[in-house]
Amino acid sequence: MFSEIRAVFSRRYLLQNTALEVFMANRTSVMFNFPDQATVKKVVYSLPRVGVGTSYGLPQARAVFYAERYETWEDDQSPPYHYNTHYSTATSTLSWLVRIEPFTTFFLNANDGKFDHPNRTFSSVARSWRTSQRDTSDVKALESEFVSCQLHQWIDLVFGYKQRGPEAVRALNVFHYLTYEGSVNLDSITDPVLRECFLPQSPLMFKDQMQQDVIMVLKFPSNSPVTHVAANTLPHLTVPAVVTVTCSRLFAVNRWHNTVGLRGAPGYSLDQAHHLPIEMDPLIANNSGVNKRQITDLVDQSIQINAHCFVVTADNRYILICGFWDKSFRVYSTETGKLTQIVFGHWDVVTCLARSESYIGGDCYIVSGSRDATLLLWYWSGRHHIIGDNPNSSDYPAPRAVLTGHDHEVVCVSVCAELGLVISGAKEGPCLVHTITGDLLRALEGPENCLFPRLISVSSEGHCIIYYERGRFSNFSINGKLLAQMEINDSTRAILLSSDGQNLVTGGDNGVVEVWQACDFKQLYIYPGCDAGIRAMDLSHDQRTLITGMASGSIVAFNIDFNRWHYEHQNRY
Repeated sequence: MFSEIRAVFSRRYLLQNTALEVFMANRTSVMFNFPDQATVKKVVYSLPRVGVGTSYGLPQARAVFYAERYETWEDDQSPPYHYNTHYSTATSTLSWLVRIEPFTTFFLNANDGKFDHPNRTFSSVARSWRTSQRDTSDVKALESEFVSCQLHQWIDLVFGYKQRGPEAVRALNVFHYLTYEGSVNLDSITDPVLRECFLPQSPLMFKDQMQQDVIMVLKFPSNSPVTHVAANTLPHLTVPAVVTVTCSRLFAVNRWHNTVGLRGAPGYSLDQAHHLPIEMDPLIANNSGVNKRQITDLVDQSIQINAHCFVVTADNRYILICGFWDKSFRVYSTETGKLTQIVFGHWDVVTCLARSESYIGGDCYIVSGSRDATLLLWYWSGRHHIIGDNPNSSDYPAPRAVLTGHDHEVVCVSVCAELGLVISGAKEGPCLVHTITGDLLRALEGPENCLFPRLISVSSEGHCIIYYERGRFSNFSINGKLLAQMEINDSTRAILLSSDGQNLVTGGDNGVVEVWQACDFKQLYIYPGCDAGIRAMDLSHDQRTLITGMASGSIVAFNIDFNRWHYEHQNRY
């Protein structure tokens, strides 16, 4: 049975850390509640520890009434608060589900066998919405499209610096003190009746592990899946940003605030100017000038838009896009949204693009793959912001090299300038290794069930991770030796390697980010599951923040620290 365990999450039961949820290979889970934390620790010592769940936002309504209540508070026995109840309690959950068993029975048990007054009994979402807006004793967090679009505005209230203290006061976000974790030591209460009085009132609001793992969620109004993420966050850039592109080719230049990179550093405090790392592009957030962010040129109808269709230059100033019917790929300014260059060279539709690491000045290699089964290597001039060396001949730039050897359309490619290599995969296989001068070195032959490559990531140390269809991974040396392989139960959509090439991060349709040891695919960590599939990923320059593009039209920023999985760090600390 232990061999079937795939993940173990620490859980809270009635606000106590006394439970574990075990996820099995057949996608079922079992939750165990133990008598006390000491028992949990004994169990955890023999099982992997991975994380916890999530929670949602909070409405800010009837501000004048709540502000006045707080400011005129006169009770010396209790600290002032805006709300004397909480938006998420066991009782309110039972109220919503009172018409469905077994919640009807649970509700009666919690209310001395009696139903609530008919006027307070749930009958419809519309009625509850109106009541919560008018009745100051009624506090609810009702999910809606509007709520989802404003989630990035409210994330601080639940997970961040506006939970308590002066910032919570300014944000009208102070609840009755007994609803906060840590205000009552439940273990010290021996009276069972008194203990039961506290448990239902305590919210599952403050999730310590979630706060450690998830920094923020940013929801874009378009709802279109975010299929490309480029985190060019170096401080010396004119605009450090996380550039996102959706399936509908709506891009956003989301400002990166480097103060987040100082988390945990001496002198860092939450009073600094910016508390979240990513600020939504104002043109998207305000719905003003969205036309400057929309690529309207039509792509070939047979092209499936994915992360391979886009490349963002290292200075965040230009986006390269492929898939056009005229067999070109194109360059657009992120500042104006205007087309700045059209590049021809292939005999069929361009299906994928890749960028190498950049040199000083922003120069880099661009590789384009096509349905014509060839790849072309181009040179991007950081000085002139064009494909090619000479701005006078930008209309007809010539590729640096033509890479041949595939028999089918190219679907994925990666280029490493430091190694001078291009590794590409065809739709029907195999994967080929070329030099940047165009010489074919070798084919990477995977195991017999690894036939259709879809994603490639190459480290400067010479390791190549290839994802094939149906959850299969292989790790090759650049000499073609198969080093490791694995199979997972997820349709992976995005992979990336840490800067040192030691760690692999994956994400896919299951909405779960996983961290692996690249050399042997040993699983290192599983992040809390997201409520939508993952389409794209990138890492900040300091390797401390992971940003994922979601199928729901949002991005999620995770805390990540590769050092904590290094054997020296584990042995020392």
